[in-house]
Amino acid sequence: MSILIHPITKKMRLSILLIISVISFSELKANDSLIVKLNQTNFQKGDTLSFDCNLSNYHSDGLSAVTMNVWLEDIYGNNRWKFRYPFINGELSGNLVIDSKLPDGKYAVNFIIEKQFCRIEGKIKDYYPLKKGVLCAMFTKDSERFFDTISPAIDGSFKLPKLVFEDSCNLFFSPIGKKQNDLFIKLTTPLDSVFTPVAVNTLFVTVGNPNHLVQADTLKSYTFKKEKFERTTLPDVMVQTIKKKKVEMFDQEYSTGLFAGGMPTIYDGLESKQIANSIDLFHFLQGKFTGLKVDFNTYRFTYRGKTASIYLDEWKMQSNQLFAVNVEDIAMIKVFRPFEGGPSLKGGFSICIYTKQGNYMDNESRKYNFVVHGYTPLTAIWK
Repeated sequence: MSILIHPITKKMRLSILLIISVISFSELKANDSLIVKLNQTNFQKGDTLSFDCNLSNYHSDGLSAVTMNVWLEDIYGNNRWKFRYPFINGELSGNLVIDSKLPDGKYAVNFIIEKQFCRIEGKIKDYYPLKKGVLCAMFTKDSERFFDTISPAIDGSFKLPKLVFEDSCNLFFSPIGKKQNDLFIKLTTPLDSVFTPVAVNTLFVTVGNPNHLVQADTLKSYTFKKEKFERTTLPDVMVQTIKKKKVEMFDQEYSTGLFAGGMPTIYDGLESKQIANSIDLFHFLQGKFTGLKVDFNTYRFTYRGKTASIYLDEWKMQSNQLFAVNVEDIAMIKVFRPFEGGPSLKGGFSICIYTKQGNYMDNESRKYNFVVHGYTPLTAIWK
């Protein structure tokens, strides 16, 4: 499952996604207080490495709701992998399926407790109190949607309750009762910040044929060094190429997976002002190509009888939610008509809207749409 919630309704408030009371933290003195058990220590490709973690004194040490990082390192090579899980009430069980392409070797499996839990803080720039508050919509990878109304402090700051979700989610903020989205939000996720480990327990496993691991096995000692996992090892590479339009470079940088292929029609919002000067997305797309119809009663797009799937920054959403997207913030629109590829399989019809990001944001750009990374699924692939 993607989110640890009570099965009430999709339109539930974000505040009931997870309610946890955490007392103040204290330092753990001994690493042996963290007990980890593996299902075995010698694995072949395709096997599953299962682990069970237990921290008996979690309550007295104020560690009722923290994060367990599982960081793996190839002892003989330079490869490292990072996974993280919610560690609640001192217990965690997880599985890592060993990919067929993982190199044979001896691996250190480091279990590291971090005090932080997944939470989100933000501040609205140039904020003034909004009578109706701000709507926060959360979209998960499996197309679940959750909504909540937040009331920022007088300085524009706000906090969302602690959340548990797998992989990543998209957070979308919009002012209630206003036609144009003029929010500029600075969002922070403390879980992604630098941290000091509370406890570390390191175990060792081998993958593949042990006869090939003589040199690695002769290594007498291994010491977990957190800095090695934070250091960037790949050098910068400069590539010279033919100068492209901004929208082409944006497409190459921000379109991923199925969104990057196919034969879409692309509308430029970076160097052309056509989109920015439109009333809204519905009026911009109306009549753009033969066969496209816009229903202004239901706010649906159809093309020759097929209803469009709508994506905002590659996250699926309802078409009527596009009113909260300021047309001046749109970098690119990609329209995949049936059988032109794209995210909708079986000849679907898709409209993909991308907002300005990174170096493509200008001084007038707002920021109200974010991708936030959560936790690793309890069964993940180690590759």
